[in-house]
Amino acid sequence: MVGIGGVEKSVLEDLVERNEKLNISAVGVFIVPKNISAELFEKTIAQCIVRGKLVASDEIKEVIKRIMN
Repeated sequence: MVGIGGVEKSVLEDLVERNEKLNISAVGVFIVPKNISAELFEKTIAQCIVRGKLVASDEIKEVIKRIMN
């Protein structure tokens, strides 16, 4: 993704149902809405690389640090 983008809760919920994970690579601004819990994010994101600005709760940012280490 290049520019401004993000992820929707419904997309992550669909990933849970299909037992799949998402790889995120963004350049620009990436937004994780407040209605996405850290637990849901961690269950559904395999990788998250943001070159630019990440707009997310502190809990989501901690999850990203864990999954990227």
